[in-house]
Amino acid sequence: MAFGKTKKYKRIVKTIFPQVEGGEMQLGNISKLVYFCEMSPEQLQKVGPYIEAKAQKNLSKKRLVYVSTCIIIIRELIIGCRKHLALFSGNATRLMKILLIQTEYPSLQIEATETFIRFASVQDDSNQIPPEIDEFIKYFIIMAKNMDNDDTMRRTIRGEGLRGVTAYVSLASLTDDLDTFITKHTDIIYTILDNMQYRDQIPSPSMENRNQHHDETGETTITNVKLLATECLKDLSGRVDNMTVASLVTTIVNYLDSYQKWNFETFAVHALTSVTQSIKGQNYTIMLTSFLRHLELDHPPTVTKEIVLTSVAIVNDTTSSINMVITSLLKILVRSIENSGKHLPDVDQQFSLQNSIVESIGLIGRKIKSTSKKVEIMNQIINSLRDITKSNNSATNNLINLISFSFIQCVSQVASTLNDLVIEPSLFPLNDLASKLIEMNQSSTTSHQTKIYIQSSFQSFLIQQIQFKSLFDQLMNQQMIQFNNNDGVLEFLNNRSKPIRETVISGLKSKNNQPDNIISIFKTLIELLIRGKSKEIQYSIPMLLKLESQIDEINNNQLPIRMVRSIHLLISSYLIVVARLYRSKELEDYIEEVSNYRKSMNIHCKYLSFDSKSSSGLVIANSQKHIYSDQDQDISTLINTSTIAAATSTSSSTTTTTIATTKVTTQTTVLTSTAIEETITSEETIEKIENKEQEQKDEKEEEEKKEEDLRKDIINLEKVFEILCSIQLLSAEVPDLKIILLEGVDRSSASFTNIQQLQQTPPPPPRIITNETTTATISNDSYLSASNEVMSTTSTTTTTTTITSPMKLPILNKSRESVVLSSTIPTMFQKSLTFDSFKQFVNYFDENNQAINGVTAAANQQAQQIQNGSISGVARIERNNVHNAIFDQTFELACTKIIEAQHINKEYSDLMEILKLSEQQNLNDTNNNNTNININRAPVFIN
Repeated sequence: MAFGKTKKYKRIVKTIFPQVEGGEMQLGNISKLVYFCEMSPEQLQKVGPYIEAKAQKNLSKKRLVYVSTCIIIIRELIIGCRKHLALFSGNATRLMKILLIQTEYPSLQIEATETFIRFASVQDDSNQIPPEIDEFIKYFIIMAKNMDNDDTMRRTIRGEGLRGVTAYVSLASLTDDLDTFITKHTDIIYTILDNMQYRDQIPSPSMENRNQHHDETGETTITNVKLLATECLKDLSGRVDNMTVASLVTTIVNYLDSYQKWNFETFAVHALTSVTQSIKGQNYTIMLTSFLRHLELDHPPTVTKEIVLTSVAIVNDTTSSINMVITSLLKILVRSIENSGKHLPDVDQQFSLQNSIVESIGLIGRKIKSTSKKVEIMNQIINSLRDITKSNNSATNNLINLISFSFIQCVSQVASTLNDLVIEPSLFPLNDLASKLIEMNQSSTTSHQTKIYIQSSFQSFLIQQIQFKSLFDQLMNQQMIQFNNNDGVLEFLNNRSKPIRETVISGLKSKNNQPDNIISIFKTLIELLIRGKSKEIQYSIPMLLKLESQIDEINNNQLPIRMVRSIHLLISSYLIVVARLYRSKELEDYIEEVSNYRKSMNIHCKYLSFDSKSSSGLVIANSQKHIYSDQDQDISTLINTSTIAAATSTSSSTTTTTIATTKVTTQTTVLTSTAIEETITSEETIEKIENKEQEQKDEKEEEEKKEEDLRKDIINLEKVFEILCSIQLLSAEVPDLKIILLEGVDRSSASFTNIQQLQQTPPPPPRIITNETTTATISNDSYLSASNEVMSTTSTTTTTTTITSPMKLPILNKSRESVVLSSTIPTMFQKSLTFDSFKQFVNYFDENNQAINGVTAAANQQAQQIQNGSISGVARIERNNVHNAIFDQTFELACTKIIEAQHINKEYSDLMEILKLSEQQNLNDTNNNNTNININRAPVFIN
């Protein structure tokens, strides 16, 4: 019976082969052999060796068709008899190996590879894998590197080699030897990556095509080598475990470094994205950590730039991965900024890298859908900036400003991707972020370029930037503007509209502003107006109009004329937008009247202009003159000097008064200095003096009011309020509009107090010097009442009391921030403070105090004599009057001296602090001159 079965399987095998040389194979009979082997599995031990020997015999005779038939029979047996594969697996693997080494017969290699793929697909137990398979990988690599002259054949062989690699990897994963496999055979991954970039003269088929497929005529189509290589890498990535993923990523990035493939089109992104998409979820963090570790190495800027772009492509939407990538990018950004200041040859490439990092962080924000995660990114950037600022105390101010500028650019990029402000469970992270931005905007060390991007962030919070242009057009065309009230912006404004508004408007008085700052501030105010409408008008307009009253072109030496005129233009443009919003022709005509008058007087803004068709409202009118220069301050001083009015003299039989005031000019009146000298005889009573002073005050207020009424170059606050209150729609929305507006002016006055105190020190209390004639020189109106008591004596012996302000301190600043010293300071001190001038100042101050003390002692002695009645020829009643006057004077003198001593001590300590900061600044300037850092990517502005 066994002999019969043996004869049977041989007869079945013979029916498969051609009967004559060159005939066709009867592949249909293979199924009979498979059925026979399934019924009698013990016969596989004989069938396997028989087919192997037959293949070797025909191969030696170069009968390739018979050899191909043998390997096909083995392939079908592998599929049909997989349960009994161990009975003939050795014969199968030996036959596959024999055919794989036949490099001169690619068709046999292809058949052997297909058989191996079937063999690997049925394996589920590592114990069934023969040891001969370990050598197969090198044959597949050789096939994947095939360089046949025929493009079609080369593609086919490479494709089969890649499929063989995939099958081999599947077997290696069964043996838990994949990590060793990847570590030892890095050429496998290199071969896969090479084929992912395969090119030849034949266009590659679409990505949907597989290795090979047949059309209706049965012809084989072109093999897509790139697609097969990508699938091979994905399959490999999906099989690696947590111990292997680091080796895989390291091998890939080393390949990209060695062959300089980071900047080769988008290959690096394609390769690592394939890994990211296929890797197991629990291994993603390990993979990203390995990649970022490679990113932080010292690469050329061009390579680092490509690695940065790749990191954006592989980051996913999880919070941990986002934080990891952002942290690494910020670290690279700081390092690039530091390197760009070392005058290296690649400084331009460093600039390009910095811009790329900023854009990449914006792209990460665009990939993220959650608003909460975007706000978390922005908070992370701001917190990192604070940590860098605190830890780099030795860094130069220029370096810190550049880092701050780049970090705020990153915040602005992420903010521009916001679609709403709906944050769960609360708005606390967003409010915290807004507070940090406001604090940074108010800082005196923040550059004007950085402030532009802070404003841009605020604007992105309020309105999506892609929508602003259309909304602004609708507003200017007096169309209805509607918003989605569920986007969270109104809730945000309920908490943060006031501080944002105050920091924006107060930012107009910053000395380092440039035209772009004015434009950005205007855009922020318009977005607040569009969002808040009547709620915003009742607060912003009083603050803006109060600001206008504080920036007089002639009497205000704090801001350049061109900046002042730019602020005038901003306020006028804002009111025009308000007029369009509520369709108030009267308000718009009035603003146009003021603007036309300013143009006719040639005092309008020449840097900026209002354009209702632009994307921001205000545009730069003259690109050749868009930097506020130091010459503006000199012009302001010149005009101030040329327009001071002559002193107004009023004479009477008993009193002679001389008043020298500074004439009020283009803005609301600001009394800068007042000198009142009065010589009062002892026969005049206090009541007459008070009446006279009240008359003078009333006359002065009346003149100022008339002069203000006649001015056409400024916006009249009362006129604007009157027009706004006449708008029915606005009055309906805010019934107590006029009261709120007037109260808003008072509130805005208080809000600007702190800013003014930062810019100029209030005048200290006066000094009193006593002499023989009663002559009072009062430097401030607040001290006028105090002098009346001194001047109330009726004695024929006259006493002179001179009240002068203490010496003003020099302000140690540069450029146009330098303030001209008070005329009370000697000429020798009207310059920037140095160590020598400081010593001269102290000597002068000591001498002056000694002189004052000497005069005061004489006055006290004279007062004691009068009190004791030792001066003859003076009536008792007159002596009592003189006694009362001297007593009041002595009391005032004592109070003044106490305050003056406190002020002198404060001056001395302030001067010592200024001297310390001055020498530190000189040292820093010297260092900056030696290592000048000129790496700002924004347009250069001159302060």
